[in-house]
Amino acid sequence: ANPVRKISAGIVSGSFSAAVCNPTDLIKVRMQASRMESSGLPRYSGIIENARHIVQKNGFGGLYRGVGATASRAAVVAAAELGSYDEIKAMFRRQGLDDGISLHLKTGALAGLCATAA
Repeated sequence: ANPVRKISAGIVSGSFSAAVCNPTDLIKVRMQASRMESSGLPRYSGIIENARHIVQKNGFGGLYRGVGATASRAAVVAAAELGSYDEIKAMFRRQGLDDGISLHLKTGALAGLCATAA
C-alpha cells in the first residue's frame, strides 16, 4: 500500500483512539496528581468518584479536557509507527530476511524508534 495511505491510517486511528480514551486518561492523571498534594492523601476514593467530580464541576465535556493535544500527539505517534512498519519490513525482506519472529522483532523495534522520534 501507498506510504501516504499508511500514514493517513495512523493519523486517523491514533487521533480517534486518543479521543475515545481521553476520559480514562484524564481520570488517571488527576488521581496521580492528587497524591502529589501537600497532604499526601488521595483526593478521590476511586475512579467513579473522580469522574463524578469532573462531570459535576465541568459537565460531561470536562471529561474531554485536553483532547486536542492528546489526539494530536497520538496521531503523530501512530502515523510514524504505522507508516514506517511496513516500509521497514519490506526493506528487510528485500535484503533476504525470512518472515518470522526475528523479522517482526527487528521491524517492531525500528518502527517503535520512529514513533519515539516523532
